[in-house]
Amino acid sequence: MDAPRNYGFVKGRGISWKRPDSRCHAELIIRSENIEGSSDQRVTAAIDVMSQSRSSELVYWMDDDFTRSCLTSQLSKLRLGLYRASDDYTPALDISRGRLVKDHKGTCLDYGRKTPDMCEDADVLIFAAMHAEAVLYVFGFIGANGFIHNVHMNQGSSDFFFRGENGVSQDGGILFEFPDGHWESIFIAFTSQSLETDSSGQLVGSLLSGWFPCKLLAVNRLTWVDDAGRRLESDLKTLANKITVPFHHSNPKPVLSRPRKCQFLVEPWKGPTTLDNNIANKT
Repeated sequence: MDAPRNYGFVKGRGISWKRPDSRCHAELIIRSENIEGSSDQRVTAAIDVMSQSRSSELVYWMDDDFTRSCLTSQLSKLRLGLYRASDDYTPALDISRGRLVKDHKGTCLDYGRKTPDMCEDADVLIFAAMHAEAVLYVFGFIGANGFIHNVHMNQGSSDFFFRGENGVSQDGGILFEFPDGHWESIFIAFTSQSLETDSSGQLVGSLLSGWFPCKLLAVNRLTWVDDAGRRLESDLKTLANKITVPFHHSNPKPVLSRPRKCQFLVEPWKGPTTLDNNIANKT
């Protein structure tokens, strides 16, 4: 499966890194060259730096020795500019097939913690790259005016609403080529995704949530899509008492007889409760 036409990357040098305020994205500005239609030759990238929900927490990997002979040598030979997947021989990232991350070495950000983002780690690398005038490669989906988003893994999603975006060789990420010749990297994914995918990018293995300590979550609200495509919501309190289920790759979401297509919105587990065995019958 080929990467979508709006997938690509920018090669340039970082000139600005802004932490998020009320949003979940930081802003990275790259100065490049040879970008058609751009008067200032700058590209802005939105970088996910915090978890947006408890059911899909952010995971990131930072590697200070990323050198990959084939990929990095190919990228190094390119001139500064904006590259799209529709261009001939444009390199692409595939975190799963390229084994670009060191499995369990990722850091998971707990939703709602006092230091909720990865900026504490990213600041050091990005500002060091700016100071050294390192070359940055930011991969993702290219929107209007060269704006880059989805700078994270774009395959293996288990979420019903994002499965349509799954695909191979279209992952986001940030690579850093320093003047002394060494490379570093930042890769981002979510616990609702899997690194094990099929030829179309759909998950076939365990979720990333299974790599971290098993959490118990209490479901208190249910969202689903009915057969007519309508999105519906229900408060489980009107159906039965709260239920407690293990959140793990072997059982990432509680299984109810209805509705069939569902997404659970969750809150932290606050202590053991009795599993209501009649919950399925009450839906």
